[in-house]
Amino acid sequence: MTMMRLFFACILLMLIGCNNNDSHATNTTTTAVSGEQLFKINCAQCHKPATDFAAPALAGVQSRWASKDLLYRFVRNPEEVIRKDKYAFGLFIKWRQAPMQAFPNLSDAQIDTILEYCNSYKQ
Repeated sequence: MTMMRLFFACILLMLIGCNNNDSHATNTTTTAVSGEQLFKINCAQCHKPATDFAAPALAGVQSRWASKDLLYRFVRNPEEVIRKDKYAFGLFIKWRQAPMQAFPNLSDAQIDTILEYCNSYKQ
């Protein structure tokens, strides 16, 4: 029984010792890395952060949309938004009717993280 208590005490001390109280710095770093990683995984095949490529640059993209909600809906289901929104339809025509892949699993926060990365990208 004493060995069991000693074991749990050691585990507890290890967990307390690993606690990072500087969560703001950690979250800021994680967000920047996550934005870049999310961009590379989901967007880099067609987009570049700050220049047009096979699709429009993503830096400043939110200022080109009527609302952030509409942009989120476009990322998750571009075909539906293209059918209903004049701006989205114009993009579809401008980019030679190249379909954008839908990303239904990206959260608003993940999309924001990607956009923050693109907006802060230095060439």
